[in-house]
Amino acid sequence: GVGGADAVDVMANIPWELKCPKVIGVHLTGAISAWTSPKDVILRVADILTVKGGTGAIVEYFGPGVESLSCTGMGTICNMGAEIGATTSIFPYNERMARYLVATERGEIAKISEQYKNLLQSDE
Repeated sequence: GVGGADAVDVMANIPWELKCPKVIGVHLTGAISAWTSPKDVILRVADILTVKGGTGAIVEYFGPGVESLSCTGMGTICNMGAEIGATTSIFPYNERMARYLVATERGEIAKISEQYKNLLQSDE
């Protein structure tokens, strides 16, 4: 996060150095089956990276396996990214997110997201 001294520098228009985080790509294949949950995905990632492996990194999930995760499942995985020290975790925008936004009365956000969907995808 931003420390007090960093905030003062920014407000005083003093140049502020920000370290560019590393990006860890997690390619998801297959599909979640009846006996697994999104929590199993992040626990496996944590097992591979260990607690310090994701420190200061952005964890980007991509691949065909993303389509089998619910929007709330993706949220669970992102939320638990802190357990591996990740700065943040992201998923590409997809139909499940759009349906979630509509179901939670945020259809306007879904419409805007659809317009920019190509920018909300993983890089090739």
